Amino acid sequence: MTRCAGLLCATLLCSLALGCAGSPLHPPPSGTVAALELEAFADFVLAVHPDAERFVSRATFQAVVRGEASRLRAQELPEELDVGLAFQRVVAALHDSHMAVAQPAFQPGRDVSLLPLAVELIADEVLVDASVDDQPVGTTLEAIDGRDLAGILAALEPLAIYEGSNAAARVRVLARDFVPLYHVAFGMRASYALRLRLPDGSVSTVQVAGVERESFGALARRRHSLAMRGRAADATDTLPSVYSVDALTQVVRLPSFGNADQEAVATRLSEVVALVAQTPQLVLDLRGNEGGYRTYGIALLNHLSDRPYAQWRRTSVRVRSIPAVFRDRVEPLYGTSLALLRAYPSHVVDGAHWLEGDPLADRMLPAQPRLPADLVVFVDGLTNSAANELLLALRVVRPDAVIVGEEVGGECERHVGELPVAYVTPVYGVAVALSLIRIEHVTVPGCERGHGLRPDVPVVYTRDDFISGADPYVRALGTIW
Repeated sequence: MTRCAGLLCATLLCSLALGCAGSPLHPPPSGTVAALELEAFADFVLAVHPDAERFVSRATFQAVVRGEASRLRAQELPEELDVGLAFQRVVAALHDSHMAVAQPAFQPGRDVSLLPLAVELIADEVLVDASVDDQPVGTTLEAIDGRDLAGILAALEPLAIYEGSNAAARVRVLARDFVPLYHVAFGMRASYALRLRLPDGSVSTVQVAGVERESFGALARRRHSLAMRGRAADATDTLPSVYSVDALTQVVRLPSFGNADQEAVATRLSEVVALVAQTPQLVLDLRGNEGGYRTYGIALLNHLSDRPYAQWRRTSVRVRSIPAVFRDRVEPLYGTSLALLRAYPSHVVDGAHWLEGDPLADRMLPAQPRLPADLVVFVDGLTNSAANELLLALRVVRPDAVIVGEEVGGECERHVGELPVAYVTPVYGVAVALSLIRIEHVTVPGCERGHGLRPDVPVVYTRDDFISGADPYVRALGTIW
């Protein structure tokens, strides 16, 4: 199932019947109340998360919780972003990329004043990727309101939610979520002083007004780096598409598996398969694909496989029902049902309830037309979840496929990404998405705990690539074919 990626797109968590605001039945907001809500959430995580201690020890996690709770208790009446900051740090400490914090201060109906830009991180530079005032390509962001970028990035790194110990995923998430994370860490203002280094080397400080969420969201379609992100000119189009690199090579662009219009996706996938049926060299572009419905990946993979296959080995849950003390704070997401927990056997092995096999294995069968082309897959630090599952199964059924790019954002061995729920605090209305089912992926060679598959052909995105608009992934094809 799809996860809620990024802070601003997590607003659906607060549209639940649970609500996102305090009730007269609850105590009034205070630092003590905020701390108690954080501690209760941490108890919930340790009680139900099926793999909470994979990347952080219980002692270390509890130390983070104590530190944030102490910070909140020291404030008589913390602001929403102060409370959101505490939850963000606690969630990020788990290194579970399928978790997300819906900040109340960012929700629809709230006035916001967001930095009017998007950035790309390349080496030690923060480049302006899109801006409301159209800065020249190659402009570098050096400071915000007197804070230098090195200090800002150091403050944001502990807030970035990414999988395991994956450096590529960390960089990609920081670039994607730079603006919302900045506001969680440093708050919002009516305007911001930006120190910019222009392409000619001159430095100036400009005062820019903050923007509403609609203007900020529109910047995604204007990123100069869209080609590197595997996106078409219309960055909002999540359906598969095809383009030609040369007379022999076609690329199937798969920007997302999160489109809920299953009929539209099925129709487009059929069209895509027909378009590439005769191509001798085929590329699957999974850059930026953070997952969604894994049936979409299966439908394509069936045309690439000559035998039955699977994506999962087995799954597990920590609990077969939500503990009573937490039930009034929890709501399933995306139409799923908590009754799924009861499908797991009652007996416990190694602290969990287990089910063997892949429940969708009967759909993972070869289909016509077969696509026998030489195969390359483009991946990056955001490729995750259902897109990662497609890649891992492909590594088994098509070991000849060449993986190009960065370390994959999703871990190769397992992930926690099914049966997503929202936990909502009663007074401050912080909503957190997490999943209750742990998935063990099909076994692939070279898998390392806490990491995604590493590419056969690494790609480095350089400043020159950014400025020229070049796609180093496409350039890398020249070393393969």
